[in-house]
Parts: sequence; C-alpha cells; structure tokens
Amino acid sequence: MSLTIEGSTGKPFNESLISYLQHFGLDNKQIKATTARRIQFSKVVFAMYSSSNHFGESRYTLHEFRKRFNNTIIYYDLGLHVAQRREVSGVCNLFIRHLNFSHYPAHVKRLHSYAFKVVIAAEMLRDFDAFWMVDTSAPDFLMGQKVGKQLNYTHKGMFEYLPFPGKYHDDVQREAVLFLRRSAVSKTAMKWLLLCALTKECIAPPGSTVVCMKKGVSGCHRYDQSASNLIRAMLLRPNPRHFNYLHRCAKVERGLWRKEPLAKGLCE
Repeated sequence: MSLTIEGSTGKPFNESLISYLQHFGLDNKQIKATTARRIQFSKVVFAMYSSSNHFGESRYTLHEFRKRFNNTIIYYDLGLHVAQRREVSGVCNLFIRHLNFSHYPAHVKRLHSYAFKVVIAAEMLRDFDAFWMVDTSAPDFLMGQKVGKQLNYTHKGMFEYLPFPGKYHDDVQREAVLFLRRSAVSKTAMKWLLLCALTKECIAPPGSTVVCMKKGVSGCHRYDQSASNLIRAMLLRPNPRHFNYLHRCAKVERGLWRKEPLAKGLCE
C-alpha cells in the first residue's frame, strides 16, 4: 500500500496493517460504500483525552467547554489516577473510554509519538457521523489565531511515506483542532493517516523532535498534526483564501490549569 500524489509515490506501508483498516471501516470497499449524512451541531460529538500529568489542563478545558456546549463528550483515559477518573465521570453527558494499547504497535503506547491521537480519531470516525477532537491546549473556541506554515514543522522522514507536491509548500498551515464528518473523503484521509500513525518511521521518524531550535525549516516535527495537514492538502487542494486572515476557530493556550475540582453535572 503506497500513497501516490501527482506522480510521486511514497514508501509502501506494511500489508499487515490492512486488518486495522478493516477494523475501523477504512478499507477501499467500506470507504466506497460510505454516504455522508446531514448533521446538526447538537449531534456533533466531542473527543477529549488526558493522562494523569495533564489532568489540570484537561480539567480547565472541560470546565470551559461545558460553559458553552452540552454536546456529548467521549473522554479517553490515557492513564488517569482513580480520583481523577472519578471526578471526570461526574461530568454530565460524558462517557469514558480506554485505548487497549496492546492491540497496536509498541510506539503507539509512547504518548510523545502522538500516534494515539490518530487511533482515537479513527475510532471516533467509525462510531459517529461527526466529531470534533479537542486538545487540552485549545480550550477556547471561536477565537482568532494566526497560524504558521506546517511544512516548517515536519520532519523530512515523513515525506518518504507522504510525498507532497512542492508547489503547495506555502499553503499548508498548522492545525489546532480537528473536525471531521464521516464521508468517503474523510475516510480516505483517515486511511492514510492511520497507516502513517501505525508506522513508527512515518509518524515519528528517527531524530524527530517537537522542540524547534530556530525559525524556518528547523527539523522539528508536529507528528499527527504534520501528517493530517499533509494528507488533507493532498486530497483537497489548498484554498488560498484560508491563509490570509486569522482563523476564527480556536485559540491555543498552553499551561492553563484548573486546581478546583469539576462540579458534578455542569450541563445546563
């Protein structure tokens, strides 16, 4: 299985990964049979996740989110303490899930590879018509944020699997949030994103690091964000109108912690 874009073909992904595509409804037969449905915002499901060391940020995000929305939340427990899990379970219209890391390649369990985020997204796309994936560092919605060129934050090793036309170099931007509606197009994108995430050399190439030592093409890497933006740009040619203004979608603010426990309920 190799991704071919405008005459360029990437390295093949291992055929053993086909079983994962079938599990998530992402093989070619299931993609072809997919029909997009109309959705209402009230039916959009939000996906959140946290490990114990980021629970303060997650608590803040949950608190801010519930002040605005009552939508269903699927919350992935990535290693919470018992008390933290009990606190989260008290939030209304929230359902806790766990990832069985033993079902996936070993690198998925290493959270700093960020492959787990793609597995969560694949599961959400399989189970729901539309979902919004919320990072703990993006708690504030409908606020402008200036974005930067994603290719400056992508390790060259990823391009070996995801060949990218150079003419779109300036049109690929960083992402803060991920919204997907189930369709043949979104499932095609998820297919290649999942294959990359389950291949360590694609999602986390040797030498990749999230730390950027200098401006420009610095060798730093954004893992799942890099992959999802490349694949989206390959399948849907970039629209230049999106790169000349502040996107009114989400504002990334890292290090926001909430010390006070979450109130039970929280839904209006």
